[in-house]
Amino acid sequence: GAGWAGFAVVGDRAVTMEQRGKVELVTCYNWRTGELQWSRGAEARHQNAMGGIGPRSVPTITPAGEVFALGATGWLYAIDFATGNEIWKKQLVFETGLKQSEDEGYVMWGRSASPLVVDDLVVVPLGGAKDKTSSLIAFDRKTGAERWRAGTHQISYASPILATIAGVRQIVSVNEDNVSGHDPVKGTVLWEIDFPGSSTANANCSQPWVLPGDKLLLSKGYSTGASCYQMTLKDGKWSAEPAWGGEGRAVLKTKFTNLVIHKGHAFGLDDGTMQCVDLDTGEMKWKDGRYGQGQILGCGDLILVQSELGP
Repeated sequence: GAGWAGFAVVGDRAVTMEQRGKVELVTCYNWRTGELQWSRGAEARHQNAMGGIGPRSVPTITPAGEVFALGATGWLYAIDFATGNEIWKKQLVFETGLKQSEDEGYVMWGRSASPLVVDDLVVVPLGGAKDKTSSLIAFDRKTGAERWRAGTHQISYASPILATIAGVRQIVSVNEDNVSGHDPVKGTVLWEIDFPGSSTANANCSQPWVLPGDKLLLSKGYSTGASCYQMTLKDGKWSAEPAWGGEGRAVLKTKFTNLVIHKGHAFGLDDGTMQCVDLDTGEMKWKDGRYGQGQILGCGDLILVQSELGP
């Protein structure tokens, strides 16, 4: 089926998402044989002239044997990995009080985040109408009951991550026009950094990276590039001081893809060209190879590139 999702793999099973006609599906295959093991989904379809058809996020598989997957139209699925039986599902657009067409007026190219499992919670970006927006929503992973909503900024196309910064365990969320840190238990906003963007134009798509020494690395396309911040917590107050990057030093302009961090360097597709940058200084070390807006994967000392242009 159509779609842009990657695979989550455990053992000989690979889970992804795809669009088959009017139905959006979470599917599980035996990757050795290609045999379909199970599929679960809902009648839903995302289609955009610029963004294509189908779901675009990678499902999350937990050690406890749960699969959590977020469709482009806002369906959040909880599925038993072994059997494919549905545990629960939620429609995020319904939770915001919008219709799909209204939701796509704010998040034009479909919801793209992978669900984040934190303790007994499943956390995903929520969104909503202007002045009624929640950046994140958390559900009980066993029952699907809502536990909290947090943040007031519209969502982006990145996934929330769990990190420890300045000794504080927290969720980091890249939103439409800022980045925020949240307490995992209650969702309370700990800090915010301006990170301009629009989820209907110059969108934020790339994952944040928390680096050693309490540094936060952000990157995006649209001529913006990467910025590295020194995060500090003192007397209960957070601060974020630019370490490098910003205007005039646009490196790592990652439009759709994420960075690979390896041995003190960041690697990324800078407007489609592979680039290597020193993490301490932000200095470009080399740049070579045009691949378009593809995807990259770190494999030991190698980087595997899936080119937008083909093999």
